[in-house]
Amino acid sequence: MIRKNSRYLVFLIMSCCLLFHLTGVKAANLEGPDSIVPEHIKDFKTCALVSLKNIPELQRSKMEIDIRRLDEDDSRWSYFPTLQLSSNYYISQDQATISFQIANFRPWEPYFTLEARILITQIVMLKHVQATAQSLKKLADIFLQLIAFSEIDTHYKQIIELNQQRMRYVENRQVSGMISPLELEVEKRTIALVTAERQGNLEKREALLNGLCIAMKLPDPNIFELDDSLILKQIIGSEGLPALEDLSPPENSINQQIMAKKQILQEKQILLAYSKFMPDFSFGVRSPDVLNVSIDADKDYFFYVGMDLTLWDGNKRSRDITRQEMLLRQMQFEKREL
Repeated sequence: MIRKNSRYLVFLIMSCCLLFHLTGVKAANLEGPDSIVPEHIKDFKTCALVSLKNIPELQRSKMEIDIRRLDEDDSRWSYFPTLQLSSNYYISQDQATISFQIANFRPWEPYFTLEARILITQIVMLKHVQATAQSLKKLADIFLQLIAFSEIDTHYKQIIELNQQRMRYVENRQVSGMISPLELEVEKRTIALVTAERQGNLEKREALLNGLCIAMKLPDPNIFELDDSLILKQIIGSEGLPALEDLSPPENSINQQIMAKKQILQEKQILLAYSKFMPDFSFGVRSPDVLNVSIDADKDYFFYVGMDLTLWDGNKRSRDITRQEMLLRQMQFEKREL
């Protein structure tokens, strides 16, 4: 028990300094994603690598994984009980009381909590993989459309060339007086119509490239110098589309894996609900209360151990167990539906 003001104040200052030293937090590195852009994009792979660094949804889900790992660290450190310092200074008595205590300690709870948070992290990682796969699929669809527009433009060029040859043929026949001027006008209108359709096709392709530039934060659509044959090889492979028997079985899908993790997580939630029937423990060391005359004044400190057990809470814990078991059955039906 501290009986001098100066010693008491020095002790509190040292305790605060120690507390801030132990709990000092480094500033998080919040630098943005790597924004290095190549001079030219010729294939799907290069574009995919650039897009994965610039898509906000993927960056957000990537940070979500880091947050969940921090939650895991919280659970690991929960194995060590929280130590609390309490102190009261009585000015009239020129005395103070100090106590170090650990309250509401449940040693089994960190085990279940850590396992649950590890499962949550795995679920978040699977969702990140799923979001990445969906983004790459959308990007592959866009590239296949660009290839299709290029192929269509090649056919339009051939059609325009053939129509121009036909128009020269019609012009020669008109000179000899074998056809009417109306037929020549029809040929001109046909060429103009095909040319307009080709221009519309080129504008659609340009719109897709502009959309890619906006989504990927690229400076100019001219950065794309696409190699169609290489893109097709990267997207569908050198041997073409796989046969049905070569595809991955449905139970290996990301959705099925996520559902399996959720079921295991829900089983942990049921065990955690049962653990609420267990008591809470507390223990600590403290100095005597100077206002309590029944305590021996010569005793400097004493050690105590306590236990708290909830006897009646309106059956909330029982209903929570029933609720968690019903949620598990719901997940089983969702898995069957999936």
